[in-house]
Amino acid sequence: ESAGDPLKILILGESTMAAVGARSHKQSFAGALAKTLSQSLNRAIQWKVHAQSGISLKRLSAELLPQIKETEVQLIVIGMGANDAFHLNPPFQWCKQAKSLTQQLRTKFPEAEICYCSMPPIKDFTAFSPIMKTVVGQWSRLLGQELKDYTATEENVYFDSRQIHLDSWVQHLPKGGTIRDLFSDGVHPSEIAYRIWGKEMARFIIKSTQLGEDL
Repeated sequence: ESAGDPLKILILGESTMAAVGARSHKQSFAGALAKTLSQSLNRAIQWKVHAQSGISLKRLSAELLPQIKETEVQLIVIGMGANDAFHLNPPFQWCKQAKSLTQQLRTKFPEAEICYCSMPPIKDFTAFSPIMKTVVGQWSRLLGQELKDYTATEENVYFDSRQIHLDSWVQHLPKGGTIRDLFSDGVHPSEIAYRIWGKEMARFIIKSTQLGEDL
């Protein structure tokens, strides 16, 4: 029995939010997030994804926001960072773009809680050379630090600043599983990694936002 109206969620972002590496959104991040939130909050969830492979934070504001037709949303989850790190987007620019995106979402959905996902674990991408892992991984950390500092000053805006440690995710795999099993192609998560990540993010949302306050 679900309590009251369904919780309406928007999921925005790059290829991971677009379910690249999974058969469908249901087997991906969005599906796992919705399922865990539904079970934990004992509520029906309505979710919609607006995401695109290869998109940057700046392009997300320009190209994806105008496509949003939803009018009533309680929770917005944003999964970004990989493309901005690959293109070495300067941290101060990234921060400005995050502010702009947040403000546009605020205007559209004044009541919504806004949650940014953890930065992608680029230093563990099996398809990358050691130098790429180091440089882009370090850049991703810098972007994460900017996002952490910025979201700390905003009300109802949250960032899961925990670093993703894939070696601890391996423990959720069947016996004999390795980090490689967490990737579909060395860059994008596999379905099992999406499941772990969706659950982790749902727990973060319940712990950090107003949504978990009635529990």
